[in-house]
Amino acid sequence: MNWKTAITAFVTGLVLKALFDIFTTIPLWQQYVYTVVAAVIAGFIVLSLNKPESLEPLSAGSAAEQQDDRGEDDSGDPDSTVSEDEDQLELKRRRKAMEALYNVSLATSSLLDVDELLEYIVDLSLRVIGAKQGSIMLTDKHTNTMLIRTAVGIDPEIVEKARVKVGEGISGWVAHTGEPLLIKDLERDKRFSRGSEEKYDTKYETQSLISCPLKVKDDIIGVININNKLTGESFDKYDLELLTILANYAAVAIETAQLHENINNHYVNIIGLATRALEAKDPYTLGHSERVTQYGVDIAERMQLPRDDIRIIRQAGILHDIGKIGISESILLKKGRLTDDEFEKIKRHPIIGSTIIEPMNVLPGVRDAILYHHERFDGYGYPEGLKEEAIPLSARILCVADSFDAMTSTRPYRPALPSHVVIKELKKNKGKQFDPIALDVFLKILQERKYYVEEPDQEKAEEPTSKQEKGKEPPIDKKDAEKQEK
Repeated sequence: MNWKTAITAFVTGLVLKALFDIFTTIPLWQQYVYTVVAAVIAGFIVLSLNKPESLEPLSAGSAAEQQDDRGEDDSGDPDSTVSEDEDQLELKRRRKAMEALYNVSLATSSLLDVDELLEYIVDLSLRVIGAKQGSIMLTDKHTNTMLIRTAVGIDPEIVEKARVKVGEGISGWVAHTGEPLLIKDLERDKRFSRGSEEKYDTKYETQSLISCPLKVKDDIIGVININNKLTGESFDKYDLELLTILANYAAVAIETAQLHENINNHYVNIIGLATRALEAKDPYTLGHSERVTQYGVDIAERMQLPRDDIRIIRQAGILHDIGKIGISESILLKKGRLTDDEFEKIKRHPIIGSTIIEPMNVLPGVRDAILYHHERFDGYGYPEGLKEEAIPLSARILCVADSFDAMTSTRPYRPALPSHVVIKELKKNKGKQFDPIALDVFLKILQERKYYVEEPDQEKAEEPTSKQEKGKEPPIDKKDAEKQEK
């Protein structure tokens, strides 16, 4: 054992000892993160300590001088120059691989959203290897089928339709055997005919490809596929080795993100159960949170909001009324009108709800959506009286969804309102209680679903006449508030 190997072993031992001490006090997903980081650090140490002296980087001047020396000393030995070129290429490849692994390790600790992480891994793989198309397929354990979860350079129709059984086709073979696969020319490779995932390839040509398993211990969670080099050449063994290394690190990162997502969903489901238990006490509000969530997601998707914003609305919709746990049942289930004191108490439920979820690991923005979903666009809402754009968009969308479900549901003090009355109330409060854009989007959705038919003279007949309807005075009738609250 030389001194470099001894130092490498010593440093690695110290890192492992430190990790062992840390592992006893941190959650499982953090253990994965520290393991990946430690592996990358150890790799850098090994690379730096075992780097051949002849491969040290040279300045421009010294490189020219040494080239002259080689011309004098090695003019009769062309194999020496070839060997040095190969060494330089190998070093370049090593550095490229280590940079890629370092980037994956950073992604492991900073990207805990599964979809964002998958997109990053595919993009990184394409940049490092120099390829045109790439995708990650994850395995559904229940159906033993793989679906494309993210893709770059592939037609959306292919992404949507592709279904691959484990053991079938190229990706299925890789997932079944756990072995990476390099195909230099798909048309001439007799091992595979165009299988289930290739039958949609009529919109682009696949010449050369690499498919690597995403493996965590003995569990294969999916595959990563890279198609067609930018240069038009075929992939080689080096490309296969590099993608295999990336896939191994990426699999750990993906499992970490999935674990984080599962924990987060577990928290939301627990609180969601509490919300449904609360609603179950009142048959009039049973299913309210699910309906509000669906309406809110429908609006957000039609507005083409970013995926994260839609996820915020989905979580906040389920949890938006969790604060009513802190409100007396005698108030929640009251069949008559609320007194001023009772109404003031029920107005506290957004604050109580945001307090309940504060320690939870929910998406950023969920707490604000819950806290402000009873704010009004004109500034006369609660709990803080925010106005217009100062109200988070997610809360403005939930306000529309919550009010619609309240009016269309039977309550102890009244039956469900007829559709024409609901539409009239929504339009009357456009720009006052409701965000105009979010409301217009929702009205369009309702019209497409045949909830109501727009009458030509309806708009003119519904023009406001009083000062209060024109927004010059704050609303004083609490009937609308009761409709939303109970």
